[in-house]
Amino acid sequence: MNFLKDSNRAVIIKRLLIILGVILVIFATINGVWFFGYQQRYNQIAKQLDVTYIDGIEEKDMLRYAKEIGAYSISMKMPSYLGQGGFISVARTEGYVAELDEEGNIIESSGMYITLYIWPKYFQGYKIGLDFYDEKEAIWEQVEFTSQMELMHADTLDDEYIEYVNQLLKKHEIQIKELMTTMEETLKIEIFPE
Repeated sequence: MNFLKDSNRAVIIKRLLIILGVILVIFATINGVWFFGYQQRYNQIAKQLDVTYIDGIEEKDMLRYAKEIGAYSISMKMPSYLGQGGFISVARTEGYVAELDEEGNIIESSGMYITLYIWPKYFQGYKIGLDFYDEKEAIWEQVEFTSQMELMHADTLDDEYIEYVNQLLKKHEIQIKELMTTMEETLKIEIFPE
């Protein structure tokens, strides 16, 4: 009877070790894919930027990477561990400027303020976002594109909105190209594959 108990223990221990091994392999695979396929893409970009902290608070959540290039500023937030919450953005350094009258109405503004966002995908490619903002004209649109500059989620949008976004793209094409060129040249990346 003792022999049977020892044999059952050995089988149970072997099964537990196999389960533990499978769990470790899955955990290592998830971490490896995230680190080498995603985090490393951010690490390469971070090498081109300077370390800074929001409001000078030196805490991990406040860490950003940034650089000013002429009239533009590039900013990057790292993704959290095993997450995808990071982004890279570029916009005019001076931001959106407005002059108000006595009642607080905008009488003069710096015009359309566009921010280009990219989110690296696993291993290659980018998701692209544009933020159009002009308070004087009551415009604040945030749209996402594929790396082929096709509007994402277009099947859920109405034709009128798609046409409106296409008009914004066409009207501000030069500024958008400047943002993309600034980002590509500074970060040594290729947002749009040839």
